[in-house]
Amino acid sequence: MTIDLGQYLHNAFPGLTLAPSLYHQWDIGIHFELGAGFYQFKDDGSLNLEMFDCVYSQALSIFNDLFSDLDEIFLVTNVYQHRSDEIKKKRIKVYDRYIKNKDIKFHLRQETLPYVFDAEEADDDYYTSQFSLKCRKQKNNYSCYAPLYSGHGLTAEKLFSYRPSDWWQDVLNGYQLLKDEGFEKIAVVGLSLGGVFALKVGQELEINGVVTMSVPIHREATFLQKRVLHYAKGYKQGKNEEQINLEMKRLQNMSIDSLVEFQQLIDITMDKLALLTSPIRILYGELDEQLYKESAEVIFQSVATNQKTMKGYPNSKHLMTLGTDIDDVNKDILTFLNDLTW
Repeated sequence: MTIDLGQYLHNAFPGLTLAPSLYHQWDIGIHFELGAGFYQFKDDGSLNLEMFDCVYSQALSIFNDLFSDLDEIFLVTNVYQHRSDEIKKKRIKVYDRYIKNKDIKFHLRQETLPYVFDAEEADDDYYTSQFSLKCRKQKNNYSCYAPLYSGHGLTAEKLFSYRPSDWWQDVLNGYQLLKDEGFEKIAVVGLSLGGVFALKVGQELEINGVVTMSVPIHREATFLQKRVLHYAKGYKQGKNEEQINLEMKRLQNMSIDSLVEFQQLIDITMDKLALLTSPIRILYGELDEQLYKESAEVIFQSVATNQKTMKGYPNSKHLMTLGTDIDDVNKDILTFLNDLTW
């Protein structure tokens, strides 16, 4: 029997309204203080990204502890709207950024409800659009773990304080975590830098299969520096131009030793492709630089395994997991995983 959100709430939490604050609406609750000891802003007024990184890691750990892989979960989002918005008929793109599978989106439900806040003057002027989606932590009987590379998602200055050896240690820690959790067979999937590490894992550790996306066979440290500087400039938007220029000049003068190490890591990994004997799926975007198609062909020819396939996606650039081919990419990866021996 399929149960919807309203039925579930009525059966499990009678009288509960999905509105702030849920914690105070029920007799029993657990309160987690995330990011304790951090403040969301720095002294100069900029966002304290270390706090957000801490909160993300803590929230992810709590989520993984609370839910098993096959638990059914309701994702619920309330959008509070003014009645005048009905005239505009502007589409609300709930979950669009995070859910690309059209079959899953088809099951997204929308319900119009009364305004949930205690504001007498707002009762007639506002309403609640409630979106709900029933899903599972994982749908295809695979448990997933994605390590967050040290410094990634933070400022370029912070990123430069870490080296590829630190990122490789993040990979090793993730692999060991899965082993400690009792997972005996592991496949690795990686894009760009992650793809390089996926190949390195395949060369050095016991794995079941490898999927790479947008992996280069070589990159000069100076090119990598340009990529980091481009990222840094976009990251700094919102500051005044004088401050941005000052910080960018400092960045340009910083040592690129970590990027030289990264260049060497790529070269060494590519020199050892013959050590990879596990099944491999090599993917690239046809709208990406020509280098990535050429790299895919070199990897395909160099790995020792006979269980190997290569595919280009006509509408994809470098970040294949964000492109319009994402459904095809996901289906092909899933098919590859299903064909492995588990």
